[in-house]
Amino acid sequence: MNANHEFDTYPEYLLFLFIHTANADYSFKGAEVDVILNKMEVYFQEGETTEELHDLFVKMKDAYDKLGDYDIKTIIFNNYKKFSGKTGNKDRIFIDLHEIISADGFIHEEETRVIEELKILLR
Repeated sequence: MNANHEFDTYPEYLLFLFIHTANADYSFKGAEVDVILNKMEVYFQEGETTEELHDLFVKMKDAYDKLGDYDIKTIIFNNYKKFSGKTGNKDRIFIDLHEIISADGFIHEEETRVIEELKILLR
């Protein structure tokens, strides 16, 4: 994400969505991180090593943690407009989001709420 809060690639945008959803209950669990890192290996097919993907995850998470709720929603919406013609299957994205929030064996109502908000925001 650059200084204007724009992502260079669609997979970076997806990573932001994954982090946002996993953080919905204000508790980032190891199982959720593992699922996100596995998904990154699928979406980032440019030959990045596992270590590079982990570093990208940490960098994105740190940037995310510095943002307020309004900024996060604006970033999600504005970047969705940027990538709307390039997005993959929306259903697949929401399946991925559900896999992330259920990774720890418990789906918090805040996580469900965030996914429902994303469905509205990204229609």
